[in-house]
Amino acid sequence: MTAYVRAQRTGTEAFARELLREQNQTLRAIANILDVAVLGCDGTGRPILYHQAARDLVGDRLEGCAAEHRPERLHLHHPDGPPLDPAYQPLVRALRGEPVRDAEVVTRMPGQPRRISSPAP
Repeated sequence: MTAYVRAQRTGTEAFARELLREQNQTLRAIANILDVAVLGCDGTGRPILYHQAARDLVGDRLEGCAAEHRPERLHLHHPDGPPLDPAYQPLVRALRGEPVRDAEVVTRMPGQPRRISSPAP
């Protein structure tokens, strides 16, 4: 590989990194103005977007927690009452490639009011 090709590739990679950084900042700014909790996850279920309203809702309960264990950690339930089976958690379903639309999940954290979320993948 010539020095010219190396310089071209380095410049393109730097531009792509800068563009990605700007998009990330914009997405975080949008999430921060929302008064609802927004948790964005990567393809493995690891949270990558976790703004203040989300921190207020779940605190540090997601630290080191695999997606399939979140129903217990977050006290997730079906809207009609029973605890949510980990296999049917919207995030786990989305990670399996299943389309998820209008999935209602109730969060019943001890000492906090009941909250309902309807995630969109």
